[in-house]
Amino acid sequence: MPSAESLLTELTGADPRITALIAGTGPLIVPFDTLTDNDGWLVDLAGDQRAAPFDDPSLPADQRIVNALLVACDYAIRRGARTTDDTLMILRRESPVGVNCETGVVPYLQSLVDLAGIGGSFPQGFSRRKRGHELAGTVKSDPALSFKERSIDQDIGDNALSSLIVFAGGDTDCATASGEIAERWAVEIGLPSDAEPELIDAVEREAALMPSYLRGIMSFAADDGIVVGWPLGHAPDPQHIAVVIWAWTKALFDLPTAEVRVVFGPQFGESIELTEMRARADALRMYRDASIPGGAKSPPGLSKVLPGG
Repeated sequence: MPSAESLLTELTGADPRITALIAGTGPLIVPFDTLTDNDGWLVDLAGDQRAAPFDDPSLPADQRIVNALLVACDYAIRRGARTTDDTLMILRRESPVGVNCETGVVPYLQSLVDLAGIGGSFPQGFSRRKRGHELAGTVKSDPALSFKERSIDQDIGDNALSSLIVFAGGDTDCATASGEIAERWAVEIGLPSDAEPELIDAVEREAALMPSYLRGIMSFAADDGIVVGWPLGHAPDPQHIAVVIWAWTKALFDLPTAEVRVVFGPQFGESIELTEMRARADALRMYRDASIPGGAKSPPGLSKVLPGG
């Protein structure tokens, strides 16, 4: 796994001025778990905004910018970045760190700030995070919670009836959940009809992590479904899972609508609904895997058996 220092060094082409600043960086206090109540931290060299928790306004401007870039790279790594391309993609989409400075203050660093999309008084990542928080409403959540260490006593979803599928052609904009928390469960996410295969795949990968945007919850993809775990006595609310997937699917991927359906089956016995959902998920995934790039996003007739079809 890369370090924030190694990623930043690679992004800057091992510029000796920047490697010296990296080497001179002391410990940085970064309370990622507070981002549920904050759209982002701005290192403001052009105004008088309150300093970010890791920022020291008494330091030279170039050191403050490098510190901000290190925190941003650290966030990207915790969110799964392994390469510089991964890092730039994550930061452009959802960086919780921004840098605001007047043009020409530190030109050799400004180009990297611009490349990562974190420049200005309210970068695009802040806007997406703000939208996610607003859409989720009272359901406190944030992508930063997905990488917090947790004690897990119970988990669900690692079984043959659980499933996750994302498809193009959602008819409505909603988040619904049915049933009580149980071992067997399924998620269907309908995106706008013009959603491209690359977007569908990206949403599906990220959706498996979205339950872990809730405090105290762990989640990951497994066998085409989602495994969710939590500490004893802290099971998530089914509707909260639906809301967090709906809110952050729309926010992170700039979507006008998302149709999210979460279904929990009975603890024991047959579940016709989950069986049908698993069959739909398997059929669509097989069709996608067999299709040529750029082909149809849903098999003919699939909408007839999807919710609302």
